[in-house]
Amino acid sequence: MKIYAVSDIHADNGKYHSAYDLPCLIHEKIEKNREKAVLVICGDVAQNILVLHQYLKMFQPIPIPKLFIAGNHDLWVEDGDDSLLKYLLSLKDACEDAGFHYLDQQPYTIDTIGFVGNIGWYDYSFKCATTGLTEGLQLIRNNTSQVIRWEDLKDEDYEAKTLMGEVNGNLFNVTTWNDKFHIHWSFSDKEFTKRCLYQTQKHISQIRKKVNHFVFCSHHIHFQEGIVIKNKARWDFNNAYMGSREIGDVILQEEKLRLVLFGHSHESGQYRIANRIPAFNVSFHPREDVTSLDINPIDGSIVPAD
Repeated sequence: MKIYAVSDIHADNGKYHSAYDLPCLIHEKIEKNREKAVLVICGDVAQNILVLHQYLKMFQPIPIPKLFIAGNHDLWVEDGDDSLLKYLLSLKDACEDAGFHYLDQQPYTIDTIGFVGNIGWYDYSFKCATTGLTEGLQLIRNNTSQVIRWEDLKDEDYEAKTLMGEVNGNLFNVTTWNDKFHIHWSFSDKEFTKRCLYQTQKHISQIRKKVNHFVFCSHHIHFQEGIVIKNKARWDFNNAYMGSREIGDVILQEEKLRLVLFGHSHESGQYRIANRIPAFNVSFHPREDVTSLDINPIDGSIVPAD
């Protein structure tokens, strides 16, 4: 069976106009190969629910199962709206109307292979212990204006989602994680991460005895191997928002796990988790092809396809 996987399409972002070529590209591949296949979109299609809905409908002519996982951008809302309601209701309705299975709410099985996963989230467990700082840069704690070292950053600093700095007496914003402005709900990050972990465990238990192998799909990254460190404060601060080690540890305990798919960082690549499980960051780039994989339903082996 063939798996086509992509994430971080950002169809409402002008620089990704080529994203609108993807449905035709995948349709052509299906027509050419004429074999059993599934499409998995691992989130971040569009902040605007109408754009997301219309974009997903472009895949309706493709005659294969289509699975969707929410990304953090898909949960962004305006002030006064609720990201949880969008996650539970609006995205579900948009997916179903466009012919997609909403994996965040139910697992999916094809023959002996199960697909499990959801958006995931982050609990700051991938925060970087060290990074490179520009000469003369002093870090400033956001809520106290106190000068701190990188090593002094606490979970409370990551919860604030803003890193401030000072050079020659000039205060400036080193970086801000924009979920700060666009995610509105009553959860803390760690609470929502726990919710995602519980949902994942529940879905695995529903299909564990029904399948020989399963694929774990998430928007966020839950394995150290998939975390990209650049030794730059602006990037490495935001690694705290990549995913959750706890979710990754729980997934790796599953004997039937054969493949991991994720996105989020926009750093596409191929990895091997714990030296045994193939994993792919399937982030979309305009000049690259969609990730295509062959999974053997007998032994669960994975081979990147042409």
